[in-house]
Amino acid sequence: MGRLLLFALLALAPLAAHAQPAPDATSPAPDGPVPAPDDPVPAPTPAVAPIRFGLIPFLPEDQLRADMAPLMAYLSKVAGRPIQVVVGKDYGDTLALTVEGRVDLAYLTPAVYVSARQKRRDLKLLLTDVRGGLDFYTAILVVRADGPIERVEDLKGRRIALVDRESTSGYVYPMRYLSGLGLTPSSFDELRFSGNHRRSLEMLLSRQVDVAALSSNFLEGARAEGIDVSNVRVLARAGVIPQHAVVLTSQLPPDVEQRLVEALLSITSLSDEGRALLPAGMRLNGWKRATPDEFDDVERTMKGAPPSPRY
Repeated sequence: MGRLLLFALLALAPLAAHAQPAPDATSPAPDGPVPAPDDPVPAPTPAVAPIRFGLIPFLPEDQLRADMAPLMAYLSKVAGRPIQVVVGKDYGDTLALTVEGRVDLAYLTPAVYVSARQKRRDLKLLLTDVRGGLDFYTAILVVRADGPIERVEDLKGRRIALVDRESTSGYVYPMRYLSGLGLTPSSFDELRFSGNHRRSLEMLLSRQVDVAALSSNFLEGARAEGIDVSNVRVLARAGVIPQHAVVLTSQLPPDVEQRLVEALLSITSLSDEGRALLPAGMRLNGWKRATPDEFDDVERTMKGAPPSPRY
């Protein structure tokens, strides 16, 4: 009897080795039939490449990303592809991203757009902003209302806050305007580059500088956000500038480009839906179609001509 039992156990052993174990109660059940080892493995679904959208840090990056988030989410749905926001380290970095094609679309300040089109002739201008009902804004020099500076001539030997050497209203136009009045960089006790308009205003209010070069767009936006600018006085207006530019740097499929442009043109501050998408604090009413010649005065100013009273 013992030999018969041993024989039976040995005969069943190979079958037990190939038997499937009972499923573990903690393991998820398979979604479908388990493929046989010889079945071909299905090819993975290719990932959809994101559309890279370049931004200049004319505001602090965290504020810029938060303000643009609703619009980027909407444009992603319109395009049928995710939108990846790429904020440059500074103005020059965003210029390099644009020229080198490391972003597909870019939202550029006027001087950076002009620099980019000089270096990349195939850059395509799509749209410009409309803000506060205007397709232009002003470079301004602001001082503290309780300070001693009354005239532009009083700026000699003072400290000035500038945004970035590529900033249209935070450097290019104010410095051209001042040079026309005989005030060169060496006329100031100190030139300080803040990196963005908000920081320049903070430096002025905290008395780290005596004058700041700002965008009229930013000052009005700060007022609308409830920032106390009651102690800020506009000392001089340093030139009129076309609004920011939306440009195409790569060959997006024509249908995707068209959908994005039409979507931006359809957004307006006149509707609740539009206001929900427009970046908070930027006073944007929407966008309009634009042509490169609208920025020719910016190019002339960058080359040394005095700013035009109207571009």
